[in-house]
Amino acid sequence: MRLINSQVSDALVFMRALEIAGDDLSNLPDFGDGLRLTLPPVIPLHSDYKGEGPRAWLVANDFGGYDLTTEEPSNK
Repeated sequence: MRLINSQVSDALVFMRALEIAGDDLSNLPDFGDGLRLTLPPVIPLHSDYKGEGPRAWLVANDFGGYDLTTEEPSNK
């Protein structure tokens, strides 16, 4: 599957925003009084055409960020 330039640009902005948000969160155990939100390990990215499935996915990596892929991640 291919992404057009504007879709790649959008995905890069999302990836950077998630990285910045993660960096801004405190890692102290008492932060949030034990109630934390977690981002999903896979975030599907859809185009603006109704009825079309995901065009790309953001997949959590080991560095606290996300990688971009155009192949649907397996559940293995």
